[in-house]
Amino acid sequence: MSDVLSLTRAARLIGVTRAELQKKIQRGEMISHDGTVTVGNLLACYPDAQLEDDAETRRIAQIKERAFGKRVLERSLPEPEVLAARIIELSKTLAHSEAQIKRFNALLGKLWDKLNETEAKLDAEAHATVEELRQWITLEVEMATEPGFINPLAVKDAVLSVMTAQVTVLPSKHDFMVEGHDTLLEAAMRAGIPLDYGCSGGNCGKCKAKVVSGKVRKTRLHDFVISEVEKSQGYILLCSNTAVSDVVIEAPVANSVLDMPFQQIKAHVKTTGHINDDMLLLHLQTPRTQRLRFLAGQSVTLRVGQSYSAELPIASCPC
Repeated sequence: MSDVLSLTRAARLIGVTRAELQKKIQRGEMISHDGTVTVGNLLACYPDAQLEDDAETRRIAQIKERAFGKRVLERSLPEPEVLAARIIELSKTLAHSEAQIKRFNALLGKLWDKLNETEAKLDAEAHATVEELRQWITLEVEMATEPGFINPLAVKDAVLSVMTAQVTVLPSKHDFMVEGHDTLLEAAMRAGIPLDYGCSGGNCGKCKAKVVSGKVRKTRLHDFVISEVEKSQGYILLCSNTAVSDVVIEAPVANSVLDMPFQQIKAHVKTTGHINDDMLLLHLQTPRTQRLRFLAGQSVTLRVGQSYSAELPIASCPC
């Protein structure tokens, strides 16, 4: 587990909202640098954080208890191939940590041998100093390797890395979590991050982005062709891939309405529903290769033939 966490991951580990962490930072209760916090600072602000209180762990337990009785619960877990890939990555991390521990133990043995060798050549006063050093090292090692000590945040982070993956977007430095069967694009939309996209079905190629680091997996076929050169450079379609590990991508993000393109889309009325005498629920279906992009707070002009036109506000993100 890294000593530095993004605000998104820190919020998930503690079980609070990202907004709550940002308020603590604004009040000076928590120190943040470039959108990250240290584990030590996080534990200082939330000293009672315990594994048993972890929302992610409870969610896994609930899914297991119900044995995937409903389709919606099945979709709360990643696809088997993605889950297996994440477990493999976690196993590699574990193997690396075990190798480091073995090297540490070997180094510690060499240190004792060197101290014994040096001690034999010293006078009584220096001998006492070496013995004091030996006792200090022994105490520190015993404290660091005390049986039963478990860092609750490290355990939570391990669970989180299997169930979800964190995505960082460059150059905007936005970040979001990918959960369940979501593609990278779907997860970004759920997080309210306005990445560039068109059809969201693998046809237009507007959601093409470059993977800077991390591993992704294609979960859907797409008609849009990415050249072999672009593939070798790490380009993928966000609508057709999910994250296996934590990922960094390069992709444009709309920061204001000025970044949103002007769009004209012909749509068909799929269904209508009567709400009251002044309100009608209208379900419109856009072409497969077109999907309305917008930011919360924008408006859309709806035209029906030549007889009706109205400007309607949009209150939510396109999730």
